[in-house]
Amino acid sequence: MDQSSQAVTNLVDNRKHDAALALIQECVKTGVRIDDIRDTSYTGNPPIWVRMLGGGNIDAARFAILSGADVNARSCIGQTALSIAAENGLHEIVDLLIGHGADPNASCGEYDDPLSAAAKKGHVEIVESLLTAGADVHKTNEYGHTTLMAAAISGDEAIMRKLVSAGANATAKDKFGRTAMYYAVSNERTAAIEYLTTLGAGSARPEKLQAIISFSRRPMSKWDAFNLRDEIKRSQGEMGRMTDSTVFRAQNISAGDSLDDKAYIYAHLRECLADLGGEELMSRCYVYDFRATDGNYGKYVVLLDREPTSGPQGGTPSGSPLDATDFGSSQSTANGKTDMQTGEAPQRNPAGVRDAPAQTSSQFEKKRRWWQLWK
Repeated sequence: MDQSSQAVTNLVDNRKHDAALALIQECVKTGVRIDDIRDTSYTGNPPIWVRMLGGGNIDAARFAILSGADVNARSCIGQTALSIAAENGLHEIVDLLIGHGADPNASCGEYDDPLSAAAKKGHVEIVESLLTAGADVHKTNEYGHTTLMAAAISGDEAIMRKLVSAGANATAKDKFGRTAMYYAVSNERTAAIEYLTTLGAGSARPEKLQAIISFSRRPMSKWDAFNLRDEIKRSQGEMGRMTDSTVFRAQNISAGDSLDDKAYIYAHLRECLADLGGEELMSRCYVYDFRATDGNYGKYVVLLDREPTSGPQGGTPSGSPLDATDFGSSQSTANGKTDMQTGEAPQRNPAGVRDAPAQTSSQFEKKRRWWQLWK
C-alpha cells in the first residue's frame, strides 16, 4: 500500500476529515486514481472515500464520484456506496451515484440493499429515487428479508404504500418464517400494523404483553436476563403480540433448588403480581419452560392484559394456563423448534447464562432482582 493511502488513512483514523480530503485532492491532482487511495486500516483495503461516506462526509464522496471513482465500490463489510448513502439519508449522494451508473440492485450479502436500507430508516424521498432508478422491491438479503419487512421496522406507512404499489408482497416470509407483520408488531409500529391488516397480511392480537417473570435454576447476570426477556418478547411477537409499553415490566428470580418448590414459586409470583394489580391477574398468566445452552433452565410466566384471543394464525396461542401443577419438577427438553403457541420449551436461550456456585434458597432470596422497567 502506497504512502498516500497510509497518510490519508491516518488522518481519517484521527477524525481529521477535512485534512484527509485536502490530501486526497492533492494526490488526484498529481495523477493518482481516486480508487487507488485505499483504507489501510480494514480488511480488503476498500477505497478510503467509501469509509468517509459511511462517516457522513458528503464532500469526500462528491469529489470521489466526480473524479471518476467506481460508483459500485464497497466497504470492508461488503456494503455498496449506494447502500451506505441510502442508509444514512444522503439524498444528494444517492442521486449522484445513480446518475453516474451505480447499480440500485447490487447485493450486499447479509446487509441491506439500497432500497431496504432507505426503507428501514424511513427515508421516503430516497426510496422514491431508488424506485425510479429501477430498484427491485422483491430483492432480499441472505436472510430473506424483503424491502417491505425493512419498511415495517421503521413503521413508515408512506414508504410501505409505495413499495406495495410497486409490487411488494405483503405476505412474503423470510428464512425464519417471519412476515412484514411480525416486524411491525415486534417494533410496535401501529400504523404499519393497521396498513398490513388492510392488505390481509395478518393482524396484531388484541391482548398485549404486560409482564414477564422468569425463574431460573442459577443466577443470571443483568445482561443475560435482558437477553432472555428480549428473546421472549420476540417469541411473543411472532404470535402477533405487542407489549404494553406504558406498563411493561420484567423480572428474573434465581430460585436455585426452590425451582421445584411450588410454594416458593407461588409466593414470589403473588408478590410480583401485587405490584401490577393483585393475585386475580393469575387468570391471565401463562407459563413456559426455557433451557439455556449452558444447562441453566427454568420457567417463565407471561402476563397478558386480557384473556388471549385468536390472531393472525387462528386459534388461541398461549402457554399452559398458570396452575400450581405447572411448577412441578423442571425437566430438560430435547432440542427442537420453539413452539410458543403450545407452550413447549424453547430450544435455547440465546443469552449465555453464567455459571454460579450452588447456593441455598435463602441466599438466592437475598439476591432477588426487583422490578425493572423495560428500557
